[in-house]
Amino acid sequence: MAVVLDELMAHAWPPATEQVVGGWRCRWAWGLTRRANFVLTIGAPADLEGCIGLAEAFYAGRELPVRFQVSSASSPRGLDAALCARGYREEAPTRMCVADAAALAATGERGSWRVEAHARPSDEWFTVHLDAERRGTPDDTTRRRYLETLLAPKPRAVFVEASVDGTVAAVGQGVLEAGWLGVQCMATLAAYRRRGGASVVLRSLAVWAAERGATGLYLAVAEENAAARRLYAGAGFTSAHGYSYWTLG
Repeated sequence: MAVVLDELMAHAWPPATEQVVGGWRCRWAWGLTRRANFVLTIGAPADLEGCIGLAEAFYAGRELPVRFQVSSASSPRGLDAALCARGYREEAPTRMCVADAAALAATGERGSWRVEAHARPSDEWFTVHLDAERRGTPDDTTRRRYLETLLAPKPRAVFVEASVDGTVAAVGQGVLEAGWLGVQCMATLAAYRRRGGASVVLRSLAVWAAERGATGLYLAVAEENAAARRLYAGAGFTSAHGYSYWTLG
């Protein structure tokens, strides 16, 4: 299951370009977001050092720092040591967590929140997402790259937005594939936090997933994000495995 989740999560946040190098996948998307610009290191290549070198060359040719995702579930044993010996450092330790779709769908109430689900992100959804990411207002090119690439996975996706007092204040995206719903882009406007909006979005995503035959939900949460980890644990998510990124410098 764990290896499958690493694959599904990569599908859920697609890059603009992906090249297979020694069995690994080098992902590139103009440097926009860490999740779209890393080496997916699933499986053990015959020549570990050679494969690392080829990945480095891929990103050097695109004037982007190389970044490896090292997963306890799917990366080859010894990769972290090999990267450390080449001067790489670990960053952004993250937990992959899972939950039962039906159980989460059966919990909670909406209260005063109004929920809508769309096949594409609305302008309001996108604004809340960018606000939480502290990315400001993107130029037209960056906006198009988000909407046409990063937020447009091949698997079926849903964009949930929760409104209160006439304001879209909490959002999330779900990506459905192989009986799993990947939960990502969870965000709540600062002025509306601790009012239950994120829980409403999570439950709505679970309902949408269960109605379409999904049995499980998965998501990634940064180890340092204690508030998010509490939210997801309270919703029934449990840790499946961990991963981190390795970069030079």
